[in-house]
Amino acid sequence: MIIPNLMVTDMVRSIGFYRDVLGMTVTMMVSQEKQVLTEGDGEGVIFATLDWTGSQLMLQTVGSLAEELPVFNVESKPARSGWIHSLRRDS
Repeated sequence: MIIPNLMVTDMVRSIGFYRDVLGMTVTMMVSQEKQVLTEGDGEGVIFATLDWTGSQLMLQTVGSLAEELPVFNVESKPARSGWIHSLRRDS
């Protein structure tokens, strides 16, 4: 099974969207202090997994991803992608 790991800039908003709008269930969250959480709105969370009828999704903050991947550093964090970012950049 392939489980996508999406890079997010706002974990609270992202969890809210996938949980409240799309109906996914938060199965686990990891705080900045590396504590595993099973409840909460996502405040202070750097990683989360969600489930919807057997399909899974992972969310990870930009900063957390940069810590795990040596190709990125403070000066070269991964950039947001997608058409919404492109529209904002052009306007």
